[in-house]
Amino acid sequence: MTTTCTRNLRGALCLALATALSGPTLAADHQAELQLGIGRYFFDSDRDLDDANHINLGLGYVLNRDWMLEGRLVDFDADAERGGIDFDGRHYHLDALYHFSPTGKWRPFIIGGLGAVEFDPDNGSAIEETLLNLGVGVKYALSERWQLRGDARLYNSLDEETLDYGLNLGLSYLFGVKPRAPARPPAPADADGDGVYDSVDACPGTAPGVRVDGRGCEVVRPVDSDGDGVYDRRDRCPDTAPRLKVDGSGCPITLTDTVSIDLRVNFDTNSSVVKPEFYAEIKQVADFMAQYANTVVTIEGHTDNRGAASYNQALSQRRAEAVARVLTEQFAVGAERVRALGYGEAQPIADNDTAAGQLANRRVVAKISAEVETQQLR
Repeated sequence: MTTTCTRNLRGALCLALATALSGPTLAADHQAELQLGIGRYFFDSDRDLDDANHINLGLGYVLNRDWMLEGRLVDFDADAERGGIDFDGRHYHLDALYHFSPTGKWRPFIIGGLGAVEFDPDNGSAIEETLLNLGVGVKYALSERWQLRGDARLYNSLDEETLDYGLNLGLSYLFGVKPRAPARPPAPADADGDGVYDSVDACPGTAPGVRVDGRGCEVVRPVDSDGDGVYDRRDRCPDTAPRLKVDGSGCPITLTDTVSIDLRVNFDTNSSVVKPEFYAEIKQVADFMAQYANTVVTIEGHTDNRGAASYNQALSQRRAEAVARVLTEQFAVGAERVRALGYGEAQPIADNDTAAGQLANRRVVAKISAEVETQQLR
């Protein structure tokens, strides 16, 4: 059964290789490769075979710049580790090679395929197995038509469930090498495209569309349409308003200012209820945040020092969250822009020994700032 399948596989491999060789080549610098090489097999210990040297012959057809289809025949002699039996071996397989982008004269590749191996003992019937192989290798360009090639592979027997591996080194000859087109002499350079070659251009960097003389220089007086002191051909911001100060590119000079708003809300003793009298101040914060869409606010809650520190910490958090709710629920500020944080009694701003100081410390505060740009006047 194994022998019959292997013979059928051999025919299929030959047919596939013949079909590939009859097809068209696609965007490659050569059409085929003939390789002669040597190598060594390292057999699975279950085979009871000594490692063996081999010679190989391969023919590859280039499908395109990256892919190649290759048929290979390998011949080797192997000795059994016990019994003194000598095996004549033959290995034939059809492989696909994928090449990576070359680095100088080196070009790595991966290879994999399907084939068969035949072990013919000197005193018995031949044994044939179906093999899968997978490996990596590299090619080195010796010249336009000659390459040095090496690869390492794993061979998996589908019949015996063994895993061999091998090393291969060979010399390849390339057929159908396409002649390289002769290099064209470089055209005279004209970097600014004014029709005057750089070698004689007395005014390099002329803007597109500007009329020049034989020396490459503008023949008309430069125009400054918006009167900002920068000629139109260099003005990146045409139609600048008359009173605005501009930079060397004709664009208004902008100044960055910081604007800010403070929030301060006081609470009754042991209370986290926001009194209506502070709604107007909270609305001012909401209006500020609506005007400057990128702003966020941290609402900071505080208490006086009466009561346990842990209780005051929780109370300050409730106070901060109460103000945050007014911002989000009453004035439609996005919840993702508001953060509430309680500090308890840890940050007093007044003396806790007086009623006035305690009132000042029972507070929620926040400060929001934003950067705005204004244009500088002349």
